[in-house]
Amino acid sequence: MPNYIEYNDGDEPKHEEVKSDGSYAEPIEPKAEMLNGEEPTALDEEAQTKEVFVRNKSGFKPPKMMVFVVAVVGLIAVFVLSKFWMRESELTRFIVQGNRISKTEEIERALNRFVGMKMNEVSLSDIVDTLQSMPYIRKVIATKELPDAVRLRVQERRPIAMAIVGKVLKLIDESGVVMDKSELVLESTRLPLLTGFKKMVRDSTSAISKLDSAETANALNFCKALMETKYAKMLVSEVRIASDNQLHVFTAESEATVIFGNDDHEQRLNNFEIFWKQVVVKKGLKPFEYVDVRFDGKIFAKEHETINPKRKSQN
Repeated sequence: MPNYIEYNDGDEPKHEEVKSDGSYAEPIEPKAEMLNGEEPTALDEEAQTKEVFVRNKSGFKPPKMMVFVVAVVGLIAVFVLSKFWMRESELTRFIVQGNRISKTEEIERALNRFVGMKMNEVSLSDIVDTLQSMPYIRKVIATKELPDAVRLRVQERRPIAMAIVGKVLKLIDESGVVMDKSELVLESTRLPLLTGFKKMVRDSTSAISKLDSAETANALNFCKALMETKYAKMLVSEVRIASDNQLHVFTAESEATVIFGNDDHEQRLNNFEIFWKQVVVKKGLKPFEYVDVRFDGKIFAKEHETINPKRKSQN
């Protein structure tokens, strides 16, 4: 009687006869050489391998070449049909994703001139350029979709500060781009007021206004680091660009100046948070004239000078 090795889920192979419940079983013919007590040679193994015909429960395994040919034919068919579809179909709608600040209606209004064009005539690069000229939109990925749509994946700019530009409150993003204020942003995010800058530049391609990077790069890096903190971003109300590339930071608690330098902002902000928890929470910030966090491992704080009442009365 032939031996069988049966495969069931999670079971070790075992020698049994084929069951009638449909379990997979593959016959293993006894080898003559093994029956005679002799080891099979490499030629014998190769000959036996060629005679094996693999089966599984779903039927025969299709050749890889056949699968490849079918896939190629399918791709060619899709390509041909898509070309025919784009010649006949017109763009009727946009699918906008990822926008939080920019309203979908504003995006669709900016792209209204593309509606009604043949799909094969619609330029995705023109759509991207049109949207990236809008203040809050940093990047757009546009793709055409069956039968009459363009999908827009929008990446918006991230406001990190406020600023007064031309006596008007504006928002500033990580690269210094100046944007109109958004009530949605102001209601959901606490942003510091950036002051002390003097220069503005205008992008020649998009006509977007920006702060001069040479003047504000340090302050923008500080504001980016500030947005990643847990407590400091809730305390800082103003970031002022001072002389010698220093930053003077103020809180709503008092007029005490917190002095930051031009490097390692993450560590300096961490020191500031520690000082706030250990000193300011107990003593308050009003007694201090300034707090200097520019040095590694140390914080220097100077208190306001007070006049001794007894000394004053003696004079």
